[in-house]
Amino acid sequence: EMDFNVLLVDADVIKASVTRILLNQNEQGLTDYLSGNVTDLSKVLLSTNIEKLKILPAGTQNQLSSELLNSKHMDDLLFEFSKRYENRIVIIDSPPILQTNESRILAHKVGQIVFVVEQNKTERNTVKSAIELIRDDAVVGLVMNKSRTSKSGSYYGYYGSNA
Repeated sequence: EMDFNVLLVDADVIKASVTRILLNQNEQGLTDYLSGNVTDLSKVLLSTNIEKLKILPAGTQNQLSSELLNSKHMDDLLFEFSKRYENRIVIIDSPPILQTNESRILAHKVGQIVFVVEQNKTERNTVKSAIELIRDDAVVGLVMNKSRTSKSGSYYGYYGSNA
């Protein structure tokens, strides 16, 4: 979306990777803001070399991460993200929902959820179990990654008329 700004929030507060992978650094961020160690959100929002992309790092590991993500302060922050800028898309990266409480907490605070499913690895029952943890009115999508297609296939990966 060319007319939109994107805020990528690394909410994988246990095993943060977004900032490390994209910017090759670890920074103060979400947990520091929620715990009150950082009071000015603009101090922890990071610019990138992509003009319309900002990142909110996960921040310092905190033993109270579930409580911080389930706090009124987090609710207020999400409300601000959703209402302050009409042309902003907020993407919240979280850990796998079946492995942490943090993901389950976040799943109940957002309007849309996208599960990343690895082809030939993530089992159907695992996906079903994850979806069952989501409230009924949430919009849920799936993205398959690590998909391998035959080199003999067409450019878009469609084979014959059965696609």
